[in-house]
Amino acid sequence: MLDKLRKISTLLREMGIIKTYKAVYNSIHVIFRKKVLRKDFVIKRIHNYKMWLPISNEAIKGIAPALIVYGVREEDQLLVIKNELRQGMRVLDIGANIGYYSLLLESIVGSSGKVYSIEPSSENFKLLKTNIALNNKEDVIEAIHAGVSDNISSNTLHLSEHSNSHSFFDNTRHPRKTSDNNGFDTEEVNMISIDSFTEDKGPIHFVRMDVEGFEVKVFCGMNSFIENSNHEIKILFEVHRSRYDDNEFNMRKELTRLFDAGFIPKTLIAKPLLKSKPWGLHPFSERGYSPKITIRTDGFKRGFYSNISNNDVLDYVCSIGCVRALLLCRKSKDK
Repeated sequence: MLDKLRKISTLLREMGIIKTYKAVYNSIHVIFRKKVLRKDFVIKRIHNYKMWLPISNEAIKGIAPALIVYGVREEDQLLVIKNELRQGMRVLDIGANIGYYSLLLESIVGSSGKVYSIEPSSENFKLLKTNIALNNKEDVIEAIHAGVSDNISSNTLHLSEHSNSHSFFDNTRHPRKTSDNNGFDTEEVNMISIDSFTEDKGPIHFVRMDVEGFEVKVFCGMNSFIENSNHEIKILFEVHRSRYDDNEFNMRKELTRLFDAGFIPKTLIAKPLLKSKPWGLHPFSERGYSPKITIRTDGFKRGFYSNISNNDVLDYVCSIGCVRALLLCRKSKDK
């Protein structure tokens, strides 16, 4: 009881009375629906679309709890998407999960655009399809059950108790045990590359990516996609520095290749209060950078930085480890 009161106190301090009231109401509604009505899901309006969200004890871990209680998550990346995406764009949503971003992307690009939603987990993919159908968006959103790498192959997806933490690394967070508790759950997944997938898809203008550290492999598989495209391309990806190394997962090498191909780091999202040393300056302020804006999301304060040099971006992403997400942009070659 004391823990719940502390949580409500924190919500009041960070979100205010109205949002806290809505969060508490939503939590009580879920309990009633699960315990009294014996339902294992809720259908909730998220932004301007609806989502089928699981509430059973087995399925509750993942992005569903935050969406059910707060109706939003990752507002930092949402802000970037809303600022950068336009009607009619064609988008890749890599690591689409259950459709939170795919439906948002569709709501912006509209019927003249296209969203390709790629998700490796069978369980997530089933919910992704359900949520696309719930909103009657099959004509704009195409769901693809696959993982993305640097070639066409197969790979083992290591399943997590949290549906947004499945990973192609064998030390995934919160590994999910098999039903007999003698091992950990995995799933064999067909892999595609961006080069192979986009051969006959027309121009892709925007790529959103959250693949739990496998983004280096995704970048390795988009050579012809970048070299043979003349149009503007924007790539927003979540950073997982702990997965990078100087060998197979060399993010420094891939980012350098993208910079050489004309991409610039337009927006970097980071923790503005992080310090490089207990007595030192913030790793951005010590190099003369300050956030354009800061917002609070998912319990953290995030800063938006721009006009950062390529070399500093490489340090922040690959060495210091203070970056949450990075937006790369390349203008049309015709301009």
